Amino acid sequence: MVHIPYAKSHRKPIDLISDLEEKGLNFKDKALAEHILSFISYYRFKIYLFQFMYQDEEGKKQFRDGIFFENGLDIYRFDESLRNYIFRIISRLEIKFRSRLDHTISEYTDDPFWYLDDKNFFNKKEKTINLLRSKLSNSFTSCNEKYATHYKEKYYNEKNDNYKSLPPFWIIGELATLGNIFVIYDCLDKRRFQISERENILNNLAKEFGVKKFETLVGWISGLRDVRNKCAHHNRLWNSNLRAPAEIIPHLSIPPTNNNRIYVFLATLHHLSKILKLGVNVGQDIHTLTHEFPRVIPLLHSAGFPESWNTDPFWEL
Repeated sequence: MVHIPYAKSHRKPIDLISDLEEKGLNFKDKALAEHILSFISYYRFKIYLFQFMYQDEEGKKQFRDGIFFENGLDIYRFDESLRNYIFRIISRLEIKFRSRLDHTISEYTDDPFWYLDDKNFFNKKEKTINLLRSKLSNSFTSCNEKYATHYKEKYYNEKNDNYKSLPPFWIIGELATLGNIFVIYDCLDKRRFQISERENILNNLAKEFGVKKFETLVGWISGLRDVRNKCAHHNRLWNSNLRAPAEIIPHLSIPPTNNNRIYVFLATLHHLSKILKLGVNVGQDIHTLTHEFPRVIPLLHSAGFPESWNTDPFWEL
């Protein structure tokens, strides 16, 4: 591939509006559009306009008839509200993933420093788990919270000579991100937690979250981490491509239009919220949210929503 120097110059919002008008986009309020494009990067905003465009006979991208700037703005604001809603639920789930993991393994091993014991993790993931321990150690060293300074002033652990300053998991867990938690789940050697031929401690943990196998729960946490990162970094989410979570689609009576869209992820959130009694009604909340931004409703199929999705018994509490 031949590369060329990037030569595009800065464009003022009023110039961008003129460009969009030339492509057939309508404006109900140009002053509002100019204000929006002054505070939101056009590069960021234009992705919300793409679904209203087509390629003409000359190969140029044009807007369909009757499309307004406000169509894209509604989708932008819907996506923003959707991210905020999802982020709040994931934050609550994160605490539960962390707490139940610690309670389960600490009780089984009778060891509050279980995350420093190499026997609990796959040998092939030694580098990964040690990198995580180093990150947690750096976070703990720099932490000035009272619970951390109290421990640092009085204690050390005898579990791992390379990380003697690290505290029990119930303390270090307060500094762990969802990404950190995922790494721990992903690196655990399930064989270490086999009680009998038919029972495994980690499978029992997974059942608390409404899934049959620990591996499925690990996959769900991976997906939650990915979506959480999109929310935290304000990336487009509403119709972006996501990994389909295992075990959830068979629960849906009305199949999604696309297994790799946010609809299936929302189904996972609903399932977890219901099992864990979070007191939220994801289906009703999303139905309300879509009606706050009615221009998005005809486009929900591109986010995986089937026709009459909210009539699926799955969404009942």
